[in-house]
Parts: sequence; structure tokens; C-alpha cells
Amino acid sequence: MSLPFPPFSLSLPLTNHRVFEQFIRDHYLPRFPELDSLVSAPLPYCRVILALGNGPELQGDITGLLPSGSVMAVKVTAATSKGEVLDENEWSQVKEATEMMFGLDESKKKVKGLSPSFSGVLKADRKGVHG
Repeated sequence: MSLPFPPFSLSLPLTNHRVFEQFIRDHYLPRFPELDSLVSAPLPYCRVILALGNGPELQGDITGLLPSGSVMAVKVTAATSKGEVLDENEWSQVKEATEMMFGLDESKKKVKGLSPSFSGVLKADRKGVHG
């Protein structure tokens, strides 16, 4: 099994985070099937699976990653989950995809941070051309 495309491919649009999200959810699902319904946002989902890990018992510290009510729900559900431990290759791919997801999020933030400075230049340029 391989990742949906090469790591940090320059051809990957920044808006394609849904591909990573679905890959991560699909491949972690056998480990903790109930988590999908407990944590819907992609980045918190990734943080939670990294904290819980892939051990025989899902007992990682997720305090601060989710609101307190959600933390309790995840912990209680994790304790009774009938999920199966992922093989090492599968778990490695899930972890790599989560890191890519975090990298993609950081890139999106940088691009959004640059947008206001570029938009002023582009507006001024458009006025000169069309004015």
C-alpha cells in the first residue's frame, strides 16, 4: 500500500487536503473505527491518532487536543473499541500521511499570510492596466 501521491509533490494543490484526510481516515479506521464519528475535523483527528498511537491499548494523552467533553468520549470509547492493531507498515504510512497533512496546513497558512501583501500589488497593477 502506498500514499496517494509522492511526499510533498510540487504538483499537489494546497486545497487537496481532503485526499490526505480520507487516506488517513480509511487506513486508521481498522484501529479505532469509532473515532471517525467522535472527531470530525481533520487536524484534531490527526493529532488524536498520533497521541493514541497503535498499541494494544489506546491510552495516549489527548488532553488539550479536544474540548473536555470530547476527550472523555474518546477515552471511554477507546477503552472499549474492538479495533485491531495496524501492522507496522500501515501505521508508518498513517503517521507519514498525518505529517504531510500538518505540512500542508502550514503551507496553506503561509500562503494565506502572503495573500494580503500580494493583493495590494495586484490591485494597483490592475488599475494601471485597466485605468
